[in-house]
Amino acid sequence: MRIAKTTQGVIGAGVLLSVLCSMPALAIEGPAVIVGAEGKVFDGLYGGVDFSRQNVIAGSLVGGVDILQEDNKFVASFLGGYRKQFGSIVIGVEGGYGRYDGDLQFSDPSQQLAIAYDSNSQTHYGAILGYTFGAEQDALAFGYVSEVSRKFDVAIVSAGQSFVQRDRQGILRFGAGLEKRISGPLHGRLTAGASRADFDQVTNIDPGVEFEIGAAFIFQF
Repeated sequence: MRIAKTTQGVIGAGVLLSVLCSMPALAIEGPAVIVGAEGKVFDGLYGGVDFSRQNVIAGSLVGGVDILQEDNKFVASFLGGYRKQFGSIVIGVEGGYGRYDGDLQFSDPSQQLAIAYDSNSQTHYGAILGYTFGAEQDALAFGYVSEVSRKFDVAIVSAGQSFVQRDRQGILRFGAGLEKRISGPLHGRLTAGASRADFDQVTNIDPGVEFEIGAAFIFQF
């Protein structure tokens, strides 16, 4: 802790004694400042499990049109990452692997078209930026952005002909969350956000922005 100089030149013995006598009061406040600076609750490697409701979009190219189908699915993910805490500011990177039931169906009898999309896993990577708060600085408000990648096996029946495709979808997810230390290295997290997908081809629907929520248990190493 640096103390600004208030006088120049020689300090008299009486002034020096007065300063020394005031040091106990400073010492009482010192440990709290040091603990707040060094007790970094959100610093280093972490891992956990996440349970969320996410928008799943699949596509198939038929007659020059990207035929999309979407649905909200329950996703269970293993996640891990690294965070660095600078005072109350926290930045980090995160990735994960998730499982879900991604079977989707599309049917248009007028076009004699039926499509089955099959997928059950996804990966994601992204970044977070947050700010700690609370009496013990053990709560974190943060924003996040991540890219989700999914692969689909697509079976198509069009005008009596059958064929298959492989589809890969990348979706941007973004939002905000709160994380709180529960006990020791165990943390709880809640998130709310949205997802957005853009397509180069002409599509049958506009998927737009979809709302998503999630909850996770985090272990801070």
